[in-house]
Formats: sequence, C-alpha cells, structure tokens
Amino acid sequence: MITSFMLNYNEIGILLGSFAVVIIFFVQKKVENPYGKSVCRSARLLFALYAIILIAVEIRWYSLKQHAKSFDLDQNGFVDLYEYTDDAIKAMNRVTKNTARGFAFLTVAILSSAVSFAFLVSDLVVTHFKLKKLKQKEIHE
Repeated sequence: MITSFMLNYNEIGILLGSFAVVIIFFVQKKVENPYGKSVCRSARLLFALYAIILIAVEIRWYSLKQHAKSFDLDQNGFVDLYEYTDDAIKAMNRVTKNTARGFAFLTVAILSSAVSFAFLVSDLVVTHFKLKKLKQKEIHE
C-alpha cells in the first residue's frame, strides 16, 4: 500500500521558517554593515516568530483532535449514537468548526511581519544613533 506524504500549509510554513532562520544565521555572520545586521536580525525574528506561532497552532489542533477522538469508545473512527454526550458534541464541534487553523499561515504571517517591521524600525533608529554617537566621539578625539 502506497501512502502519499502531504503536508498542510502550517507544516510547510514551519519548515520554511525553520530553514530561513538557519540560513539567515549563517548569512548574518558575513554581513559587516550595521544596517545590514539590523535587517538580518529582524528577518530572523520574522521567521522564528512565524515558525513558533505555527508550531503552537499545530499543537493546539493536535490536542483538540485527540480530545475529540477520545470519545470514540469502540475505536471505529466515528462517534456513534451511543457514544454521543454533550462533551463529545462540544469537542467535535471545536474540531470541525475550527477554521482558524486553515488561515493560520496567513494570519501568523501578517502578525509576525508587523512585529518584525516594528523591531526593524526601532533597531535601525538605535543603530543610526549609535553610529552617530561613535562618529562624534571619533571627531572629538
């Protein structure tokens, strides 16, 4: 029996984010420009935050799925009529009506982009003032 190995969008995002963090880590070592280092730091934050939040989404989804699966007493893959309880219905509704997981890769991308952009702007301002202060110090010596 041949089974196909399919990843969902969140799992693909986790892999891409993890690989991007590793690649940026190695690229950052070669960058000498202070502003370039700021861009590398914010890019590393972007992809790390993206991967971490998607990991949390997948862990939550797995726990919801396992909780709903626990109501299948005879392990036939379905919750039969004699297995229905109020808790089983709530658990199954949380799994079937959870549309947030399907759009998590987009939502998390927007959130992590906003956070890393704010970090980039603040890091560039701090770097600018540090370089300006260092330049003034060199002039006075």
